[in-house]
Amino acid sequence: MFNYHKTLNLICILALLFTACSDNQNEVPQNSEQLRAAFLAQKNYQQVKMDYLSLEESTKKELWLEKLNQLKKLDFSEEHIILIQELSDHLSQDASDLNKITALAVELAKITPEQDFHMMFGNLEDYQPRNDGGFHDDLISVELQESLLSIGSLEKNIKSVSGKTPDCNCSWTCSWYNNGYSNTNCNETTTGCGFLWLQSCIEKV
Repeated sequence: MFNYHKTLNLICILALLFTACSDNQNEVPQNSEQLRAAFLAQKNYQQVKMDYLSLEESTKKELWLEKLNQLKKLDFSEEHIILIQELSDHLSQDASDLNKITALAVELAKITPEQDFHMMFGNLEDYQPRNDGGFHDDLISVELQESLLSIGSLEKNIKSVSGKTPDCNCSWTCSWYNNGYSNTNCNETTTGCGFLWLQSCIEKV
C-alpha cells in the first residue's frame, strides 16, 4: 500500500510539473509577439524615434524580427517570402552580417515598389497592403537601391552640431511627416533611419 501511494504521488508531481512547463512555453511567444505593440503604444513619431535610439541592440533586433514575422504572414510572392525569411535569419544571428543584409535589402528593393518598401522596412508599424491585397505603388526605385548600399558604413564618431541641438530622426521618410517639412539643424545619428533603421538619420521633423 505504501508503494502504491508513493507511485501515485510521483505521478501527480510529474503531471503538475508538465502542466507548469507547458504554461510557461505558451507564455513566451505571446509575450514576444507583444513587444512591438507595447513599444509603439501611445507614442508619436518623435517619441518612437527618441526611445528607439536608447534601446539595447538586442531589443532593436527583436522589434524588427517581430515586424518581419508580420510580413511573412502576408500574401506576398514566393521570392518576397524567401528574401524576408533570409533577412530574418541573418538579423537573428548574434553577429549580423551587414554585407549580407545590404545585399538582401537591395534584392527586396528590386521587386518592391518604393512606397511599400518604406512601409515594410522603414516603419515598425504593421504593414497593410491595399484592400485588394496589392501594393500601394508600382514605382521600383533605382535611387533607393543605391542608397541601401550605405547600410552599416557610417563612422561611429559623428560629432554633434552643438550640445543643445536635438538628434536627427528621419531620412527616407521625412516627407511623410509635417507636410513634408524637415530641417538639417540636428545631430546626425549613427542608426535609427532607413532600412530596418540601420542607417543614419540626417534630418528632423
